[in-house]
Amino acid sequence: MKRSILIILSIFLAVTVSAQDVSSALRQAQARFDSGNETGGIELVNKILAKYPDNKEAKDMLAKFNQVIKDREIEADWKIAESQNTFEAYQKYRTKHPSSKYDDTASDNMAKKLADRFTVNSTYADRTKAESYAKKAMTKDYIANKWKAVMAKKTLHNPQQTNHRQLTQTNHIIAHHLPIEHTVVVHHIRAIPVIGLQITPYHHFGTSMGLILELVP
Repeated sequence: MKRSILIILSIFLAVTVSAQDVSSALRQAQARFDSGNETGGIELVNKILAKYPDNKEAKDMLAKFNQVIKDREIEADWKIAESQNTFEAYQKYRTKHPSSKYDDTASDNMAKKLADRFTVNSTYADRTKAESYAKKAMTKDYIANKWKAVMAKKTLHNPQQTNHRQLTQTNHIIAHHLPIEHTVVVHHIRAIPVIGLQITPYHHFGTSMGLILELVP
């Protein structure tokens, strides 16, 4: 009976000492990490987990250490991306840190960088690609405005360009006091990439007959 009690007491003391050892080691690990010896702190926690793999306190501490390092890396890489301020830099950042707190901002910046590359030779696919990165409504507006500006330049450079989509419907209306019998059909119109009306005076044999209102999509 006495022997059984001694065995139980020995086991209890061993467990108590082990728990104290773990707590002491974890305090040391925290102290190392906080003093700047992050590698040493992490190594000590890993040694504890190697001996006591189910120790929750050690697991939590290791997760916290790793998160601190990860957050610092995210901040540093974001500063680099902002300083370079290119589509490629933001793309690299998002690839390395997917779903980070700066992910949406990086994506919006990528959309703007693509919009800044619009030229008179850009296609609608280029606009669609830029829009695919836009997260905020203001970024989509930025892309739309850039596109309109470039298409306006394209119209000035190619005044005779025909917009085939517009030719599928009657886009000219004779207004004011033009008699119905003088209505004409205009087969070729100039593409104007803005929403509104193009108003052109209409003359019939030198006489002002009214206005032509051109519906512009």
